[in-house]
Amino acid sequence: MSKNRLLIGATGLVGRALRQQFDACGAPLRVLARRTDNPLPQESWTCVDNLAQAPDALFDDLDSVICALGTTRKQAGSREAFAAVDRDLVLTLARRARAAGATQWLQVSALGARPEAFAAYSRVKGEADAGLEALRFPRLDIVQPSLLLGPRDERRPGEALAQRLMPLLHPLLRGPLRPYRAVRAEEVAARLLALSEAEAPGTYRHLLRP
Repeated sequence: MSKNRLLIGATGLVGRALRQQFDACGAPLRVLARRTDNPLPQESWTCVDNLAQAPDALFDDLDSVICALGTTRKQAGSREAFAAVDRDLVLTLARRARAAGATQWLQVSALGARPEAFAAYSRVKGEADAGLEALRFPRLDIVQPSLLLGPRDERRPGEALAQRLMPLLHPLLRGPLRPYRAVRAEEVAARLLALSEAEAPGTYRHLLRP
């Protein structure tokens, strides 16, 4: 793996899985993060209080950017604060990467994300995806997983219950309903790792079918 890659959102569920998989295969990886609770060499990390103010040098000679950045309305404190992270911050960083010459952006979105969606979460995710398309990266990969399975740092009682119940429903989710199955964060990370090696230009949306 000779590409220069940047990971944004390294401390979340998918981000942690990606760090582990990159480390296991010995591939170089730059990381932009707010926190420093990481098992990778510190020299590969850029930690800033405001991700939008990351140094320009971080984007130099980049090939691919993998964005697993995301929060929830509860964590953010309001619908506007949630959109400021999951849409506005994502697009700010994408514009900087595109201007610096990055040729691929890989985005962890969500199943059902659409700019016209009724639910605020899906609508904001969809607006972010649409904004990324407008930037015209030579290659754009939008990965749209359903419920993510795996241990989280923060307590989400409702999601924890869903994580226990959803696998029991998998036998009922067949055919066109298969993408609604819950998916392990490690599977999403593995897909992103493989896609970061892709060369064919274009915009691609990926529904995961565990």
